[in-house]
Amino acid sequence: MLHLASDPTRGLQAGRLRHHGLAAKTLPDSIRCVRSDLTEECETDALVWGSKDVNVYGLRPKVRERLAQGVSVGTFVVLKTEDDSGLLPLSCLRNGNFDKLESWMPNVSQVETLIREYSPRNLLSGFDELVFCQWGSIVPRGRRIEPYFGRAHRVEPPQGGSNDGTYWLDLPVDETEKERVKKGDLQNCEGYVHVKPMLGATFTDLAVWIFYPFNGPSTARFGLIDIPLGRIGEHIGDWEHVTLRVSNFDGLLYRVYFAQHSGGTWVDTPALEFLDSSNNFAAYPSLNGHATYPGEGVEMQGTDVIGLENDAAKSDNFFDVKDRHSIMAAEYIGDVIELPWVNYARKWGPKITYEIGTEIEKLQSSLTGPVGSAVGSLVGIIPREFSSEDGPTGPKMKVDWDGDER
Repeated sequence: MLHLASDPTRGLQAGRLRHHGLAAKTLPDSIRCVRSDLTEECETDALVWGSKDVNVYGLRPKVRERLAQGVSVGTFVVLKTEDDSGLLPLSCLRNGNFDKLESWMPNVSQVETLIREYSPRNLLSGFDELVFCQWGSIVPRGRRIEPYFGRAHRVEPPQGGSNDGTYWLDLPVDETEKERVKKGDLQNCEGYVHVKPMLGATFTDLAVWIFYPFNGPSTARFGLIDIPLGRIGEHIGDWEHVTLRVSNFDGLLYRVYFAQHSGGTWVDTPALEFLDSSNNFAAYPSLNGHATYPGEGVEMQGTDVIGLENDAAKSDNFFDVKDRHSIMAAEYIGDVIELPWVNYARKWGPKITYEIGTEIEKLQSSLTGPVGSAVGSLVGIIPREFSSEDGPTGPKMKVDWDGDER
């Protein structure tokens, strides 16, 4: 098998390799090069196939942002295990007509059609009492801001600035109101959609954000034993999302990103769980933690023997995004005005710091035998963000607002 790479002159870049099985002469016009100013640097994407000796990866533009012009062209690369994936012989293309963005991207009516056609149904565990809600009115109380969901009186949070700790959201002081707000409101919740171009406007990303007033405590698993972790993992205010990537060539759903803690997973369309003979798919928020998964089951952070549980299961509690949603931002559409709270730059919950080691010691003192000993190893497994009760910033303050998913 021969693999032939072009040796472009200055100002040109190779867009692909050519291979054939016979040592026959290759005609010069069977290989094409592209002007350098119409190309972008590539990097490896998802693993397509691998063995102990070689791996096959898709390729994607190295710079992937809302206004980046790099385009994936469906190429792939075969690398030996010891090869440096940073030294790739191929380039991606650049969309030279990016200034005509509105002609490539869906208008408001088309966005609404895409949401109705493809948006997820969020299926909650029957044990989860902490559900999503609609972002409602708030009442400022000095630097502390209490959310009052579902009330007629509406006061928007302070706009602009930075995450400087000047303001934060908190649960109401009144215990009855605190419990009401903390549990959310499944009947009146709403999905908030950010629409943006990706990969040189060859795709439209629909990032569907959902707000939870409270993130519940984590649970560890040691073998077959579940161990509640007390306050570890709790925090007020929790923004979670899934992102639908839709082709701007044919309007088909290409893949979906499920956000999970500080990362997430891309899932190709054929692997989604479609519902009711429709193109709407299932999304499973995990119990208490609300990381989102494409299917039921328990995902472990750590090892199969000991780690943190992410338990996802369906019940009679669910929310169809297509039924209640708002387009909270679409920068390329002049008629879409960002919802005011999108520009609230501070925390959606207070920060309460504590030592994980101290919390683990409390658990160990209540457990005996090998289970108590094993709990000590959780210190190295629990993510750093679990070392405090720290409310998140809002969707616009996340790196994936203007960038690609992680």
